[in-house]
This record gives sequence, C-alpha cells and structure tokens, in this order.
Amino acid sequence: MGDGVSMVVTIRPASVNDADAVGEVHMRAWQSAYRGVIPDDYLNGLHAQDHATRWREHLIAPSSDGHLLVVVDDHRVVGFASLGPALDSDASSGIGQLYAINLDPKDQFSSHIVRSVVRVFRCLCRGCRRRTELLYVFVLFEQVRHRRLRLL
Repeated sequence: MGDGVSMVVTIRPASVNDADAVGEVHMRAWQSAYRGVIPDDYLNGLHAQDHATRWREHLIAPSSDGHLLVVVDDHRVVGFASLGPALDSDASSGIGQLYAINLDPKDQFSSHIVRSVVRVFRCLCRGCRRRTELLYVFVLFEQVRHRRLRLL
C-alpha cells in the first residue's frame, strides 16, 4: 500500500530473543485493558523487564506443553498469545486453553493486525494446530461488562 503501512502480519512461535518485546507488550496491554478494573497502583507498578524475565525463563525451560506465539508487524512484536492444554484438573484431553492474548494498545485497532490474530484464533478453536475440540478462555467479569468482548 502507498501509505507506508505494512499489511503483512506474521504470527510465529516466540524465541528467547522476543522476550523483551513480549514483556513490553504485556505491560502496556495490561495497563490499558485493566485500567479501571484493577487498582491503578498495581498497574502503575508493573515493569516490562519483570514480564520479560518471566517470559524468557518460560522460553528457555517451558514448564508445560504450552506455546507462546508472537504477532509481528513490520519486524516489530505487536502482540502475543499463550496457549496450550487446559489447566483444569478435571478437563478431558483435547481441551485447550488460551492463557493470554495481548496486543500493544497502539496497535490493537489496526484492522490488518486484528484480522490476522482472529484468523489464527479461529484456526486454533477449530483444532487445526492441535486436535482441540474446545478452547477455554477466561476473562475478568469487569472486562466483559465494560467492554465489548467478541472472540469469534
């Protein structure tokens, strides 16, 4: 396109080199999405480096069968999703769980990014990556009440 905006969004498995960017997105997404839901003192005290450290540790030595995917637009990580098997002890095999999905607030309304994320999310719900019959998604009640939440 002539406006200098990349229309190619890549969603790929995260590498250890993505940890700092994922930490930044994680912090900014929480500070934006949970403002008015979680106390400001908590949100203002979040540090991207703390999140990056946890994601780096997970990528170096995964503690579960989960996966971390990054959303990359114009060579920049603009979001991530963490998913894997359902964590409920009574969940049957074949049930997956979306542990987290976050987009950088300044990119969350970019239609080409959102379309790409929704396409991958739909694919995962239909089981094309793992034979998942059902995908659990947990959200805070206040998020649903105050914002329109439409997954599919």
